[in-house]
Amino acid sequence: DYFDQLSAGYLAATRGILSLELAADLAERSGERDQAIALNQKVISVAGASEDRLVRTATLLVLAGRFRVAHDLLNTHRAKIQPDAGDYWDLLGDLAWRLQEDESATFAYRALSERKEADPGDFDRLVTLLRESHPEEAARMAAFGFARFRTPGLLLSSLEILWERKDLPAMGRQYDALGAEDEKLFAQLPFFYSLRSQYRQARADLKGARADLERAMAIAPQNAELKTAYTWLLIDS
Repeated sequence: DYFDQLSAGYLAATRGILSLELAADLAERSGERDQAIALNQKVISVAGASEDRLVRTATLLVLAGRFRVAHDLLNTHRAKIQPDAGDYWDLLGDLAWRLQEDESATFAYRALSERKEADPGDFDRLVTLLRESHPEEAARMAAFGFARFRTPGLLLSSLEILWERKDLPAMGRQYDALGAEDEKLFAQLPFFYSLRSQYRQARADLKGARADLERAMAIAPQNAELKTAYTWLLIDS
């Protein structure tokens, strides 16, 4: 009857997909990479795209040096992939980053940044991608990344973006949130102190600005820009 025919058809289709997958696996194990790629692409076209199928095929394409094809394969199916598919988003993000595909890279690193397995590098790349087109989000994500990982570079990126936007209130909130232990993270980073010096000067705190700039020069005594900035600060004060 109809249901018997339907079941038989489903079984035949399942066996067909399994045969393709087994053939693809055998080709890969035998070193027939091009054949393995073609068979895996056939599996996707017949059975549909899944995280495992896409990552496996894209990885083979990367090994074959076909980075653009790998990126396009992953990116074409991204709407079907769950946010927690870490291997997929990591591979798409890395390929997009290398190929300077900012839109797909941003999409991937946004997904990665929301995962508990995210790392500071994911946030750093996302901030770089967002900085020009979405500076407010870039500053926010950098600050969030610092709060999560205590990576100094992320906070410095956030503060620098806010300074470029002359958002002194937001900078003040970030500086106020730093405790003594947090400041130790920046003890050997002159940019932290030179940037805060500019912030304090803009807030008419010339004493604090001088102290920060002196701290920056103590860390980097050969830095000519710091010396010039200090000279102008003395003139202004």
